[in-house]
Amino acid sequence: MLPTLERNIIPNHYNTAFWVGFRLGEFLIHRYVFNTSNIVIYFDLGWLAELMLQGMSQRLTVNFEPDCLPEVVTRGARVLRVLLRNPKMKDWRITEEVVTNAATAEHRKGELAMKVLLEQRHEEVRITEDALVVAAANCIRGKEILELLLDQCDHQVHITEKVLEAAAGNLSHGREILGLILARPGEEVEVTENVLKEAAARR
Repeated sequence: MLPTLERNIIPNHYNTAFWVGFRLGEFLIHRYVFNTSNIVIYFDLGWLAELMLQGMSQRLTVNFEPDCLPEVVTRGARVLRVLLRNPKMKDWRITEEVVTNAATAEHRKGELAMKVLLEQRHEEVRITEDALVVAAANCIRGKEILELLLDQCDHQVHITEKVLEAAAGNLSHGREILGLILARPGEEVEVTENVLKEAAARR
């Protein structure tokens, strides 16, 4: 299997561009700017990230950098888990952008990535207002992401008017998210006129 990968995933090579283009449904690619790490991240190939980090191939080189994390969390949890477990990445910081991007990601990708962040680097995860706003506005998995944050980072979660407005404007799960927030014990949440207007506009 390794020789096949080495033939087809070569930085800036036609085979690489064609393979990625085929997977993305893009058959006209004019610039071969793909590298192995980008492919691994885009398709969340955790097993291939592991192989690369172990140095099992001289042709599939590793060039993961800390600034790839904001992209990694939008693609899922497999590569993220491999990177955060690797001793070489122990000094990589979990920035506000990383957390916010995970809260924004669609389908289950962001939810799974957030779980890994909390499992591997719980003490570094900072829940900002921006992260809560994008989670509340997430029409796919916003409710699940907020449940996760409330369960594991409750002391960091402060519900502001912006968060409530984002929840009220969520077309898919706004009612459930507002119910989740308002049922939270220990913190009084003020439902302002702007929040009510936003909720009424989305009915």
